[in-house]
Amino acid sequence: MTPVAAWRGEPINTSCTGADGRYTISGLGPYRWRVQFPDHTRTHAWAWSGDAADRFAATPVKVLPGTAATADATLRPAGKLAGRVIGATLPNPYITVLAVNARTGDHAAPLALVRGEAEYDLAGLATQNVRISFVAAVGGATHWHPRRVAVTAGSTRHLDLRVPS
Repeated sequence: MTPVAAWRGEPINTSCTGADGRYTISGLGPYRWRVQFPDHTRTHAWAWSGDAADRFAATPVKVLPGTAATADATLRPAGKLAGRVIGATLPNPYITVLAVNARTGDHAAPLALVRGEAEYDLAGLATQNVRISFVAAVGGATHWHPRRVAVTAGSTRHLDLRVPS
């Protein structure tokens, strides 16, 4: 379990999960917290407390002063989007593809780097609707796929992305 910085989708506390799967998040105030369980190995679908795919649907975990609260999670196999970025400037080590939850705008999985013949493999998705953004050139603009995309945990969906002309 690693909390994610909302603006980058990267772990902000990478040492909070032990080898046994137990984690501790310290320094929380006495509130109801929605807990995210991202897996940066891309093996499991990112989840929120209560087995929710997004922050709005998450079950808050109540933390009382001076006590520990428990939030367990069983992570499902990762859903994947795979395809090509058509019209990308190649070779380019900085072409990226990102999925955000269509409802919340929160990162839904780790960034995917485009490789080879502009192929990408974005893994770590839960069952949800996502919006897809991508950068297709060094210093280039961020492009958005025009439609929401339905993804399913444990399944791979093919989606080619096109740079607008």
